[in-house]
Parts: sequence; structure tokens; C-alpha cells
Amino acid sequence: IWRGGIGSVLSEKTSKSEVSNRQQLVSRSLDSAGHYLDARFVLSDNELELYQKHIGQMAPEMFIAEPKGEAEESDHLRNMLSFKYLIATEDDYRINSDLKWMLLSQSVTLMPRDFRFSSWFMEDMLEPYVHFVPIEADYSDVGRQIMWCENHKSEVKRISERATLYVHDLLFHQNSQKENTEVQLQMMERYGDQLGV
Repeated sequence: IWRGGIGSVLSEKTSKSEVSNRQQLVSRSLDSAGHYLDARFVLSDNELELYQKHIGQMAPEMFIAEPKGEAEESDHLRNMLSFKYLIATEDDYRINSDLKWMLLSQSVTLMPRDFRFSSWFMEDMLEPYVHFVPIEADYSDVGRQIMWCENHKSEVKRISERATLYVHDLLFHQNSQKENTEVQLQMMERYGDQLGV
């Protein structure tokens, strides 16, 4: 499953290819009639005009409404977590903030192998076929990789377990608070060095 938008990728910094790649992902989902892929754009009330302005007219079935209120958001997340496979995208200028809960979800995360960014979450330490199943940056092989997952269930189970363990160790291990404090102090030192403070 993938639920996402284009608002975050509509900028001067972003190539049109990411918008096009997401459109094609949603189109492949519609073509597959949900057999292996369920991908939709999520729209808030005022975004339809923005979408049409930047990417032209699109079929209404390519969209779902953004959840409103706590109950709808909870239902939306519960629905997302019911899927075996989650697709993580990364924008050209920011880290995917959903990646943390995706890896912790016990679903299997499919995502491009090349990380443009690394944060305190140490995304560059994640390994393909260890913590996630790699897909092409243009999402063209999502169907093939889902079929790989379906044919390698025991390996996929281990990938999911290792991803969950990665996040758990990073956030909840008994030493994580101390380690996070050390990382924050090192970051402050680097900023201080860069700014001459």
C-alpha cells in the first residue's frame, strides 16, 4: 500500500520525475485492480486545484480524502497497518518521516535503496533485504518485488523482524536515551564548529 501526496514534491528543487513516478505508481495500482498494489494520492479539501494545476486532470479514483479528526486518522492508520507491504518514498529535499513507523509496523517496507539523506535515525545503516525490500527509485518494479516477497515468505518475515528490531533498539533499548543524548551533543558541537561558536 502507498498513500501519499505530491504537495511535498511540488517545489523548484524537485524534478517533475518524482511527481510522474508517483502518478505511474497509482496508475499501475488501478490497472492491477488492487490484486497486488493499492496506491492512492491523499487529498485535503483544498489540494485538488493544486494537483490539477501542476499535473493536469486526473481520474477521481486516483485519490482518497485525507482523514479528518482523531477517529478517521486512527481508522486510516489501522487500515494501513493491516497491509503486509508498505511503500516508502523519499522526497528530493526531505527525509520520509513515515519511515520510522513503517519499519516498526511489522509490515515489510519497500523503498528505494539509495538514501539522499541520513538523520539521527541513521537511514544509511539500513540494508536491503535485511531491513527493507529495495525497489527502483521510479517504483517501476514494485509489482515484481511484491511477487518476490510472496515467494520468499520466511525471508520476508525475517526482514520485518529485523526492521522492527532496528527501530526498537534505536528508540527503546535501555541505552538508547544515553546514546541519543550523545548524538545530540555531537550534533551541537558540529553546528558550533560550523558557525564558529
